[in-house]
Amino acid sequence: MTTTTVIIFLLGVYAGAELSYYFLYSPKARIRKLWKEISELTIKMNEMFGKDSVVPDMFGRDHFNKAISDRKKLINALLDGYFNKEEDEEYVQENRPQGLQ
Repeated sequence: MTTTTVIIFLLGVYAGAELSYYFLYSPKARIRKLWKEISELTIKMNEMFGKDSVVPDMFGRDHFNKAISDRKKLINALLDGYFNKEEDEEYVQENRPQGLQ
């Protein structure tokens, strides 16, 4: 292998690692994933306990609300821990949950 081939290979590995961190493991990626989980839980809860539901509320609405609340707390912790309130004010305001259940 020539030197340029090795350099190109190493740059590719480095770029892959950076991209995987950005899209999978960064705080912003984690926040996006948590918001997606919240929306999926809300949809599932509405399907199970909607207006035409035959399942009584006592069988699980509280579990869904607790799971949603836990995810909102995780989002708040990520926003408080990883983002500067002055520099990232717009991002923090857009992604901070309005109320905890």
